[in-house]
Order: sequence, then C-alpha cells, then structure tokens
Amino acid sequence: MTTEVPDTHRPMNAEVPLALKSNLVLGPVVPEREELRLSIKVKRELFRFRSQQEWVNKAKSWYANCGVRQGFYIAVDAQGHVIHMGKCFMAATERNLYPVVVYELQTNWLEGA
Repeated sequence: MTTEVPDTHRPMNAEVPLALKSNLVLGPVVPEREELRLSIKVKRELFRFRSQQEWVNKAKSWYANCGVRQGFYIAVDAQGHVIHMGKCFMAATERNLYPVVVYELQTNWLEGA
C-alpha cells in the first residue's frame, strides 16, 4: 500500500504530480514591467508639498483643513506617480520627484454619497 505524501512534506527536488501542475502559479499574472496608465479627472489643486520635510510638518493640518473628505483627493509626484503613504514620500525625496501635488478628485458621485 502506498501513502501519498502531502506536498508540504516533499523534498525540494521531488517531482510534482502532473495533476497538481495545472494548479500551480508559476509567475505573476501581469508581467512586472508592464505599465497601466489611467486618466483621472481632478477638480482643482488643493496644495503641494515641496519636500518630504514639508509633508512631515504640514500634512496633517493641510489635509484636515482642505475642505475635502478623505478618499476624494489624490497626491501625485512630479512624474505622475500616485503617492499614498510615507514610503512614497521617501521615494520621491530619493528620486527628486517634488513637488507632490494634492488634487481634489472629480467624481460622478453626489456629494455625501
């Protein structure tokens, strides 16, 4: 009698049964270098950060007092990359991609929806 060994216990060089090969994901679905571009409509510029230090010092108050609810604005660096977390601001600093401009998004939704 032969007992099937679970895949998690197979040696690294063990052959994978053909029935299981069809379920394996061998790489990313979308090639890493493929770039997707979108058009985004904006209403107006709200403010801009000229450096990471200005973002550190001013972001909380500028976002809180801009009159636009969270989720209805977008930040974009000088090359058009979306900036959505502190790590992005650090990358913009390293690559000299300031200013980072914050825009109010133009939406098709009713205000408050």
